[in-house]
Amino acid sequence: MNTKNNSVSSFWKNFLLFIFLGIAMIILFPKNAQARLIMKTTNDGFTLSGTMTFDPDDDDNLCQGFDYRINTESKTMDYTYELSVTFPSLNLSPESITVEMDDCIYTTLYNNGSNIFSSKGNFNAYDSINSLEMALYYDSYDIPKVNVQVNLTVREKRKQPEIIINFAENHYEGDMDTLTINVHDPYSNFSLDVSRLSISFADSSIASLSGSPFVGSYYASYYVSLKKTGSTEVIVKYESKTVKQKFTVLPSVAYVPEMATIEVGKNTTLSSFLTVYGGGAVTITKIKSSNKNVLAVSGKYLLPKKPGTAIITALYNGQKHTTLFTVYKNIPKPTVNQLKVSVAKYNYYPGSQKTYFYVKFTNKSAYPVTKAKLKFTTANNEDVILTKSFSGTLKPGKTKTLKIYVGKMADTPKKISVKCQKFWYKK
Repeated sequence: MNTKNNSVSSFWKNFLLFIFLGIAMIILFPKNAQARLIMKTTNDGFTLSGTMTFDPDDDDNLCQGFDYRINTESKTMDYTYELSVTFPSLNLSPESITVEMDDCIYTTLYNNGSNIFSSKGNFNAYDSINSLEMALYYDSYDIPKVNVQVNLTVREKRKQPEIIINFAENHYEGDMDTLTINVHDPYSNFSLDVSRLSISFADSSIASLSGSPFVGSYYASYYVSLKKTGSTEVIVKYESKTVKQKFTVLPSVAYVPEMATIEVGKNTTLSSFLTVYGGGAVTITKIKSSNKNVLAVSGKYLLPKKPGTAIITALYNGQKHTTLFTVYKNIPKPTVNQLKVSVAKYNYYPGSQKTYFYVKFTNKSAYPVTKAKLKFTTANNEDVILTKSFSGTLKPGKTKTLKIYVGKMADTPKKISVKCQKFWYKK
């Protein structure tokens, strides 16, 4: 009795297991494709390989779904692929196959007298790759089920980043110059990641980085300490790409001017007239003046005494150079009060009413005066404004009296006053 019950129970267990496996086969392996491709992820892509069963009574397509994610900041990548589709024999091979992989690959393979169809090429993909579909085209409808061997290899074909080094060819010892690295990474949408950037110098005794970089969207700027003379290379690495650029560190150079000017009374060091390239020291010795009355020397200082010229000779780091100095006196612009004016006397002719004033001019400025604008006022309430030019110039410190016709007046002028409103001068 127990044996019979056990046999019935075992039958139903096996029956239910059979039904479950059948449903699983329908779900996992559709009739039209019978897909059994296996995807394997590699270091730089993926492979799809295995056998797909083509049943012409159901459909003319072979389909395989999978999920490959693109792991870059921009979610995009360039790839190269190699595909081979092998049939059991030439007689069971189609006339052509149309291959489509998402929106990445779309190509048609034609029968070239072999049971193996192959293709290779390049493509770009965004975010993910999810399906492979192949449509088989036969001339005959009398085709049995065919097992098709499929091998697809997809590898990254990364574009190299573009690296541009902005650094001068020549530098000077002791300076601190700026090195700028521009990086264009086709697979990055974000600011430059300096942790992926490596900068070094072939000879670190000549140059080295100093401080932290300033980082922009696509560039990084560094300070470079130029420690000694010589030639070397800056080596920039980003991802798998390396770029090098040669440069030279020159000795410090001091340019001594051939001519210079200096103002009376303003004592100045001779070194202040130099243009120095580089951080090296410039030693100045044996300073001499050709005209000590105009430009004297005291230690490292030049002492301008009075207007004139003098040649300064000195040794700069042991090399002799001369400079012609022009010493000038800085004279301030004159003011209107520096031209003193007054009316010494006048001539009045009652018949014609013509009136003349004798005006005394005294130039208290440091410039020669050429003409003046005057305003005359009288007790008769007759004001006159006129401009008078001098014959030649009125030199500094000199006095001159001029007879000036001021026009016709109705009566004898009384209590005459004059004021200088403006004057012109020569520099």
